[in-house]
Amino acid sequence: MFHLDVKDRKILYQLLLDSRQSLKSIGKKVGISKELVSYRIRRLIKNNIINNYWACINFETLGYSIIMTHYKFINVNPTLKEEILNYFIQKKNTFYVSLVEGTNDLQVDFLLGKPNEFEALMDEIREKYHQYLAFQSSKFYIRAEFYNYSFLLDPPVKKINTLMWRWGYPLAQIDDLDFKILRELAKDTRVPTKTIAKNINTTPSTVGYRIKKFEKQQIIGQYTVNVDWSKIGYRWFHLQISLRDYSKKKQIVSYLRTNPYLIRRLKFLDLGMDLHFTFLLHNMEHLRSIIEDISTQFTNSINDYVYYSTFKIYKYSMMIPEILKVKNPLNKGQWTYRVHCILSISLFLVRTMKAMMIIIADNINKLLNPKRTSNVPVAEPIMIPPKLTIEQMISCWDALIFGLMISITIAQFAAMTPFIKNNTMLKAIKIR
Repeated sequence: MFHLDVKDRKILYQLLLDSRQSLKSIGKKVGISKELVSYRIRRLIKNNIINNYWACINFETLGYSIIMTHYKFINVNPTLKEEILNYFIQKKNTFYVSLVEGTNDLQVDFLLGKPNEFEALMDEIREKYHQYLAFQSSKFYIRAEFYNYSFLLDPPVKKINTLMWRWGYPLAQIDDLDFKILRELAKDTRVPTKTIAKNINTTPSTVGYRIKKFEKQQIIGQYTVNVDWSKIGYRWFHLQISLRDYSKKKQIVSYLRTNPYLIRRLKFLDLGMDLHFTFLLHNMEHLRSIIEDISTQFTNSINDYVYYSTFKIYKYSMMIPEILKVKNPLNKGQWTYRVHCILSISLFLVRTMKAMMIIIADNINKLLNPKRTSNVPVAEPIMIPPKLTIEQMISCWDALIFGLMISITIAQFAAMTPFIKNNTMLKAIKIR
């Protein structure tokens, strides 16, 4: 096991918070020169503590959803287990594959982009490995809080949210160039902008602008590092809590947020579980002490605990497999909604302009054609030709915009019709 001194722990902490910051910036925060920061980082990489630098991509903004699945092995030998693991690792729609210890043996997290593809994949898994894999559970991610790794510091700093993800983000549109930039950042977040531009045949200014756009739209939530925690004496532990007194939920969450070893709090579409916490701990005894502490602090508030640990991670890819040509059915109407809003505002402005022009023209006519007050003949009323021309023109625009709004509304309904008629996603997923 590699021993981290105080400086190493501080450098690792800064890279976990933002792996794209400069060596000079890290050195200033740690209190050493940028040359020494570079040397220590190279040493962490050489000892396989840092595997790679990657960007946390908010899949929801790109039309994807995430589902966690668990399995148990049935009468498998090491060769067959390796075959099953390689099968999941090579699939483009899997972004996380790991062996776990506890009630299950295998965890695979999938990216749901095209419901029909996911259904076909589930059928393929069952047909190919139904004799060796027992499907245990599936859970939809609907919310996640990620915290800073404050246990690396002595004393631990105040725990803060470094990233917040939730179901229902507005859908962001990306093109092929955006996809290429995201793919480069997924490989290495510390690669210079000039290198990215050279690799994808564009200009550094274009890459810099696009990256800022990703951050503003929360397509990229964070730049961080992939750490092999087992090399420095830590392991992932997952604690699920079923509550007896649901009114204590917020108090329990607030209490555990003060624990420096808490890294994630997840929320799933799962009625059998109320809370899910993920810790980085030294061993099982460390987790038991946390459970005992919760039970002491919140007596008669908890029904049950379920826990398991991650034994080994085989795949953790934060890159989407492809740009969705047909977006998540729940978000298909996003572009039409925006156009509909623009047209609604335009229609309001056109009708307001029309009313104002009519009022102005009437007032001008009254000034030029006063009422008769005597028997003196008065010339025929002077009509202002522009009045009728403007009215007709504005009326045409009014009708055109209204027609476009009707068309967009029909397009919204048409986009949702296939999903309503053939909701294959609900057929494919078993929700506890």
